[in-house]
Amino acid sequence: MKKRILTIALAVALVALAGYSTLAYFTATDTATNTVTAGKLEIVINEYDQENPEEPVEENNDGITLAFDNVVPGDTITKIVKIKSLEGNIDAYIRAKIDMEWDLNEENDPEESTASDAVVIPELADDWLLGTDGYYYYATAVSADTEIDFLNGLYFDFEEMGNEYQGATLTITITAEAVQSKNNAAANGWPATEETTADTSSSPDT
Repeated sequence: MKKRILTIALAVALVALAGYSTLAYFTATDTATNTVTAGKLEIVINEYDQENPEEPVEENNDGITLAFDNVVPGDTITKIVKIKSLEGNIDAYIRAKIDMEWDLNEENDPEESTASDAVVIPELADDWLLGTDGYYYYATAVSADTEIDFLNGLYFDFEEMGNEYQGATLTITITAEAVQSKNNAAANGWPATEETTADTSSSPDT
């Protein structure tokens, strides 16, 4: 009698274990994938000829856009320079700098005459402010696919431009830089090395 009870008990236990191993649970899995694309920021400097103000002038093989000859004291040359934020850009602050380098005529005495930036006075477009670092800063952020006026001309000062400038050549280099305006109220993070530049040259009358 004891053996039979034990046998039945073992049989019931085995059936219970077999039933437990075949249990199944409903489960579910799902994923969500997001794509984040960073914004881009590119600018170009465009220079325009007075006779064709709609089409930017292309650089020649020397990297020069326009050349002006026979400039004399008191002259104002028309130099139309604009800076464009390209299509698809993020909004940006823009600043620009004008560098001038004189190559004086060797016939003049270099010890007696030194070139001065005061000889040339840039005629800027509206909404540019000169900073203490020598850059001109545009007053507001610039949207994508927008071209802003920067320079309208250059005046050669009658009083500052003496005989030492006869036959001299002036190279003008314009540098433009941009930095994102969103999350950047203080306009920090200007590029340290990447620059967009355009060169032009002018020669006073000999």
